[in-house]
Amino acid sequence: MEDLQSTALPLGYTAMSFNQKLSCKKELKRNVLVKVQDPKTILPANPEIFETENPNLDSNKRNFVISKQFQNQQHYSQFGFSTEIPNLIDVQRQSFYSFLKQGIKTAFQEPLYFSSSTHQLEIQFFPQWIQYQKPDFNQKQAFILGKTYGSSVYIPVGIKSNKSPTLKVEWLFVGVLPLMTKHGHFVINGIPRVVLHQMVRNPGIYTIPRDSRTQTATVRIVPEKGGWINLTVDKKNRLWFSTRALRRKVSLLVFLQALGLSRSEIFQRLEHSEILANSYVNELSLTKKNQDAETLLIGKTRHDKILIRAGLTGHPRTQQEAWHYLYAHFLEYSPYARDESITEETVRDFFWNTLWNKQTLILGKIGRHQFREKIGSPEPLTQYSLTMEDLLGATQALLKLIYKERLGDEIDSLTQKRIRGCDEFLLEQLNRAIKEFEVFFTRKVSTLPTTKSGLSEYNPLENLWRQNKTVFSKTVTKSWKSFFTSGTLAQFMDQTNPLAEATHKRRLTVLGPGGVNSKQTTIQIRGIHPTYYGRLCPIETPEGQNAGLVNSFTVLATASKDGLGTITTPFYQVYKGQVQKNLPPLFISPNQEYQHIAAPADIRLTPWNVLPKLSLPVRKELNFDYEVSTRITTQSVGILQSISVATSLIPFLEHDDANRALMGSNMQRQAVPLIRPQAPLVGTGLETRVVSDVNHVIHASQSGYITKVSSTRIKTLHEKNYLLTRYQRTNQSTCISEKPILSETSWVEKGDILADGAASSNGKLSIGQNVIVAYLPWEGYNFEDAILISQRLADQDIFTSLHIDHYDIEVKNTQHGLEIITNQIPLKIDESTRDILKIEKLNSKGLVEIGSWVEEGDYLVGKISPLNPKGPSVEHQYEKLYNVIMQREKTNFRNTSLRVPKGVEGFVLDVQILPSREPDVAALAEKNAILRVRISLLQRRRIQVGDKMAGRHGNKGIVSNILPCQDMPYLPDGTPVDIVLNPLGVPSRMNVGQILECLLGLAGRYLRESYTTNLFDEQFGAEASRSLVYSKLYEASIKTSNSWLFEPHHPGKIKIFDGRTGIPFDQPVTVGCAYILKLVHLVDDKIHARATGPYSAVTQQPVRGRSRNGGQRLGEMEVWALQAYGAAYTLQELLTLKSDDVEGRKQAVFRIYANKTLTSGRPESFKVLLRELQALCFDLNLYGSQGSKHISGPIALTKLENLI
Repeated sequence: MEDLQSTALPLGYTAMSFNQKLSCKKELKRNVLVKVQDPKTILPANPEIFETENPNLDSNKRNFVISKQFQNQQHYSQFGFSTEIPNLIDVQRQSFYSFLKQGIKTAFQEPLYFSSSTHQLEIQFFPQWIQYQKPDFNQKQAFILGKTYGSSVYIPVGIKSNKSPTLKVEWLFVGVLPLMTKHGHFVINGIPRVVLHQMVRNPGIYTIPRDSRTQTATVRIVPEKGGWINLTVDKKNRLWFSTRALRRKVSLLVFLQALGLSRSEIFQRLEHSEILANSYVNELSLTKKNQDAETLLIGKTRHDKILIRAGLTGHPRTQQEAWHYLYAHFLEYSPYARDESITEETVRDFFWNTLWNKQTLILGKIGRHQFREKIGSPEPLTQYSLTMEDLLGATQALLKLIYKERLGDEIDSLTQKRIRGCDEFLLEQLNRAIKEFEVFFTRKVSTLPTTKSGLSEYNPLENLWRQNKTVFSKTVTKSWKSFFTSGTLAQFMDQTNPLAEATHKRRLTVLGPGGVNSKQTTIQIRGIHPTYYGRLCPIETPEGQNAGLVNSFTVLATASKDGLGTITTPFYQVYKGQVQKNLPPLFISPNQEYQHIAAPADIRLTPWNVLPKLSLPVRKELNFDYEVSTRITTQSVGILQSISVATSLIPFLEHDDANRALMGSNMQRQAVPLIRPQAPLVGTGLETRVVSDVNHVIHASQSGYITKVSSTRIKTLHEKNYLLTRYQRTNQSTCISEKPILSETSWVEKGDILADGAASSNGKLSIGQNVIVAYLPWEGYNFEDAILISQRLADQDIFTSLHIDHYDIEVKNTQHGLEIITNQIPLKIDESTRDILKIEKLNSKGLVEIGSWVEEGDYLVGKISPLNPKGPSVEHQYEKLYNVIMQREKTNFRNTSLRVPKGVEGFVLDVQILPSREPDVAALAEKNAILRVRISLLQRRRIQVGDKMAGRHGNKGIVSNILPCQDMPYLPDGTPVDIVLNPLGVPSRMNVGQILECLLGLAGRYLRESYTTNLFDEQFGAEASRSLVYSKLYEASIKTSNSWLFEPHHPGKIKIFDGRTGIPFDQPVTVGCAYILKLVHLVDDKIHARATGPYSAVTQQPVRGRSRNGGQRLGEMEVWALQAYGAAYTLQELLTLKSDDVEGRKQAVFRIYANKTLTSGRPESFKVLLRELQALCFDLNLYGSQGSKHISGPIALTKLENLI
């Protein structure tokens, strides 16, 4: 890690330059209440003075006063607590580091053994000496070349043979391990990818009072490896044992006997054992009546057959009889084996190797702890296998559950779950690859010819190892790479803006391999459990099918370092009613939280940090209760403890409905970086940390003077160069570009911000623009969440963004020869002078020049493909004549050039000539031939009708119209409004935070201030938010002499004027300065039209999707609409000619040319239906006219082409 980029800063602190610090002190003398001019957070030099000089300060205003009561408090933040915020990306980095330090070594603890009939080979690993080779290329090169950024891993191995007493040591190439970058992601095949964390159920034992499927009491044993074991009870109080290997449930009593317990011992050791008497196996029904010998041998029921096969007449009495019964039960219900002879050895092996194999029934460390804590298992903590005592304890737990002496477990609690990171996934893939190699090598050993051991001292297994050890590295590399490319947990990184990147790296899912199947999810899994407090955000989750299944870590949540995969959250210790804020906070896991009584963070403390001597609201055993202060053991550290990063960026969050806050959190991640970033006037204090932790800004690695500043580099006095990224494409085609924010001769301290990224301004996250909004209906143009905007936003590039797209073309080897990249492109007969001019834009190599402006249809790369050299077609004959007239050479090539796609225009930013991906092409091509080209196009997109915009409070809409600036409503001072929103979008959505934000923003605009607000500020007094907003508006009206900013009769509302008439509107209107985002859902990427195009092979209907030039679906509801309207001919045309009437659509063009009526045949879907009915063996007859006599008769279904 470089410098301070990965260090945690206390919340509210930001890196400042020396000059900025001086300006802060001056600003403080002028206005201590709100921190300002500079958007950075300002910390007072001596806050105690302010408190003593203002003893009667209104409690509402104290919300925004930075106060510190005594000197020994080290950190103080805008949010009122001193806990340092951990680095936001550390949750990813720590996971990968733990794999490098410990995880990879655990995979090589056990040696590999291989043996044939005469020879043995042992391969020992020495994981403590594992080595990593420096990557062949850096991240940027991997990104350009489309390679994986990874390191070659080597491990020393010792080869021991039965023929040689010495241990031969050599280096083994393990494979190429993809490396995590310092930004917390991987680069796989040139694409940044993120590995999500996964939440899975802990191995161990679970008591369920009422199972969702069987509706009965159940005890479930979940091993770390192996199938689940269910102990259940039925309505007749019989206890059953079921597992996947047995297919059908068996009596639990029989299984306990098979483990070696006698019936008397079972009844003695268990409480409430009388209920076990119901679990005796029924006697053989044939012994009750005199039956003939043949029936006696076969058995009447399946139960009788099991007893006869086991050689029993009733319930097993000994362990051997229990083994016989279980094996007979397995054979009866197994679809494979029916008539096998049962021997003593067979039944013993079946039980100990299949049903109760200790190698597969592994509980692991966590599972063993669960058995110790829940049922008091006497087994030692180092015993990781499931034992007889464990099953007996589980049976006792089931009996107590039946008698209501035991409470069930909460399945959805975080105490029953654990977090898996990329360390576990990579280790899992490595173990799988080692096993795969072991199977492969064992198969090779078994195919070796047998030799006599005494004849030679040479071991053929050693030679086989030398020949095949490269397979080991190929298997491991392939396994690791397949996880990143095809696994569901390694995702294409969301790089729309820095917040999207940070949130993606802090995401947690219950889906994926080893997790929950999306079809099995219940409403309980999706819900918010009390243990989520301080660990998982209750707000931020996707809408739709993954709601509640994909979550985000809260700001202060950290993964525990004990290897158990729990999430911890900080709490202050409370001793005899005094909060110990000077001590480091306790990091508490969900299990430990049950032992604490926690007070909320918003309780006001005395100057000595003592809780009020009252009955206070607390969380006790995860429930809300009241308790006296002396019994409280912990206190929450702050509001950020319970919400995620994106949610914590919403000001006045407490005034928004949770559903809209969810939308606001999600839409901030979709905001496109604009060309002139602007920090919000109303923020929450976390804006700096987001861009800093994701490394979207450049920090100074050491103090010094800046000697040179340019658009590509910043140089300091100590010859330290900081290179700036210019116009780099992201996964979402947005643009990353860094800009210096300091001038030459500036002094910088270590950790100061030198350059901004694409979505930051002075080191603060800037994903939108502060614009003047009015809540006013305007001629229906803002009906149903539509947005009316001013032409100023487009003309002055306020909402203009840059987008970079890559277009690749590669030379392929066709059956007639190699394709060629050239500017000598054959023209078709019908091509115009304009097409000839387009080709002339290419240079001598057939490539477009950098800096060219290109539009739809222009050539980017000229490429020709060879045609069949055999006789020319009719078209080629015409072309031959054309070539003679135009004095051109004869061409046997087809034009397959790369051209600008439909609806795209922009500047050619870069032309990269890359090596070919196909080795056979590189071998056949000439030296220095161009084989693969990547063209980068830079587009500038202004805001336009159809683009999606949103605020931070879930208030989203589509631009419906762009009005000239002079027609927009304007303020009393002549300032025109930028955006007109619908006032009806606020009351029903209950996101009132947007009103408070825009009013405070208006005050900040006129006072030239920016604000950092506390979330959930009612702790500072009733109506604290409204008091602050009104006081600021009043201050702005006094200081700027604009009395209309605050009218006592309607505070927050202003009389504004219609820009078209100059007449004021009837009622005062809410006007403010809101922070508005332009989202990535741009109309340019969505607009689509099709005349003709590709059709699906089977149905012959147009394909779907914009990317494939597909058609618009006419569904059944649209058909109903046309039927209801009576538009019969329109409907017929849509269902035939414009869909799947193959012959009809061919004839339509010619009939239109000839001015004839259109005729339609039978659609292809009708034929498909007939064929499907035939496949179902329906004897279907169709009747129609045949021949000239028009006699109606059946048509043969084999001649469906006659139906046209």
